[in-house]
Amino acid sequence: MSGGIITRGQINKRIANDQFITNIPEPKDGGISTGPTICGYDITLDTAFLSITVNSATLSPKYMGRKFFGGAHREKSFNVGPGDILTAQSVEIFNMPHDLIAVAHQRAVYNNFGLSINMPPLLPGYVGRARFTITNFSKNGIRVYPGEGICTLMFHTVSFEDDEAGELYSGKYNDQDTITVVPPVVKP
Repeated sequence: MSGGIITRGQINKRIANDQFITNIPEPKDGGISTGPTICGYDITLDTAFLSITVNSATLSPKYMGRKFFGGAHREKSFNVGPGDILTAQSVEIFNMPHDLIAVAHQRAVYNNFGLSINMPPLLPGYVGRARFTITNFSKNGIRVYPGEGICTLMFHTVSFEDDEAGELYSGKYNDQDTITVVPPVVKP
């Protein structure tokens, strides 16, 4: 069946057999949950972040390079200020099987306060950490906790037609270990 969501038991079997999720940290006592859930996987917020370092400018995603982003390393919890946008990544490393796609969903623990997580889907063939943005839509600072849960991935099954089988993800973010932003177009 195509399009179904796999459950905790299926996720655990796939982790053990396919090792499609590796670098899984131990959950923190008293922390926001991480790991397999009833029908998803709560990913763990890493300690590396990027933030846009320019103000009052028109930014073009086609030509923006690394020079517009400042990096930070945060081991402890910290505030995301009102209107701030951070680029972040998971601790876990994903090696997406050819029959699964992962879609990120908000965690109520953050969503209720105005913090939003936005992540492109992890496509079949993707290898690497999950990369996403954290946006504070509220008028208050919101504390985030590296090493604890940040959002839930739901894994949907997919089935390719014979002529589509070779169309696995092989983009520029595949197999990168460090957080980075790569512009899609190099300015002439």
